[in-house]
Amino acid sequence: MTYAKCSVLNHTVEFKLIPTSGYISVGVDGQLIGNHQTVRLAMFDAAEHVRLLENEHTRPSIPEETWRAVEQWATING
Repeated sequence: MTYAKCSVLNHTVEFKLIPTSGYISVGVDGQLIGNHQTVRLAMFDAAEHVRLLENEHTRPSIPEETWRAVEQWATING
């Protein structure tokens, strides 16, 4: 599976592998926010986007199970 979805501070965060490039596409609440070469950059961008939407001082965490899922298929396909 090359798609993962989770909820962060009541926002839907989605990650999808772009097979032709190996990049990870990141979306928040159905809106594309970026394409990234690494899992770490994709996770950072997603968390930072949610932080800005919520006007928080600290970056929220992406659930560990989502990290593991994205790392697994990114490693296999990357």
